[in-house]
Amino acid sequence: MDDSKSAPPVYPVYPVYPDDADGDALRQVAANGSDMSRAMVIDFAIDAPSESNANACQLALSQAGYPGDIFRADGSSRWSVYCSVTMVPDYHQLLRTLETLNQITSPHGGTADGWGTLGNGPDSQT
Repeated sequence: MDDSKSAPPVYPVYPVYPDDADGDALRQVAANGSDMSRAMVIDFAIDAPSESNANACQLALSQAGYPGDIFRADGSSRWSVYCSVTMVPDYHQLLRTLETLNQITSPHGGTADGWGTLGNGPDSQT
């Protein structure tokens, strides 16, 4: 009997995430080499209908401990406020953070509009 067989390949184990856009995004971050148990910078986007709304959202976010920057895409009438949070990319915590940002900005015309990250993998530039 030949006992010189090689061990079966080892595949990365990713956390199980719900089957929705946020779960898909988290799976992609993990697949890109990020350690999902370590903190990373996550950028949250707030959509605002005007510059004055964006300024009001930015001020409210800053006062609540979420400093951010205002951007307007070329040719767009919409404005965005981006704030960065360093956190472990936990699905439920991401949703809670989006809800918190929405609660802070909705009185000023803002709407939490998603998140993104470069992750914390070897090619993440963090």
